[in-house]
Amino acid sequence: MKTQKHNKTRALRFFFMLLALLGMGVSCEELGIVEVMYGSPTAHFSVKGKVTDDSGNPIQNIEVYLYGVTNYEGQDYAVPNPGLPVMTDSKGTYLIERSDRPYSTIQVNVKDIDGTANGGEFASDSLRNSTYVFIKDKKDKDSWSIGTADITMPDIKLKKQ
Repeated sequence: MKTQKHNKTRALRFFFMLLALLGMGVSCEELGIVEVMYGSPTAHFSVKGKVTDDSGNPIQNIEVYLYGVTNYEGQDYAVPNPGLPVMTDSKGTYLIERSDRPYSTIQVNVKDIDGTANGGEFASDSLRNSTYVFIKDKKDKDSWSIGTADITMPDIKLKKQ
């Protein structure tokens, strides 16, 4: 009995090594041996803010992009967050909601794309924020989700070009 079990284990190891050499893989879950989870942590970001001119007047139709900031070998890189940009409304406000990796710092880039139609041509700018926390809803059963961060960015004041 002990020899049969040992031979079966040896056969399975040989089978897995052969598959690995052929570039194929079989998970233990597929074989019913153990439960295995694949994936990476995710988080939901809700980012809101306001874009104004130097005098504090709201600027409409400013393009707003969300980036996650990651550090690689001591250097910070802004990684574009999936999704289309949003535009500021008549009050200069924006709201971006995205799911992505749980970045510890986010960056908002703003760009004037309509020329003088919104009261002048404004220089692009960006702003970073790392003062937020993720809150996990107890009803959320997704084991990879670390929660939601509701982030209010400081006003971005754009200068005329």
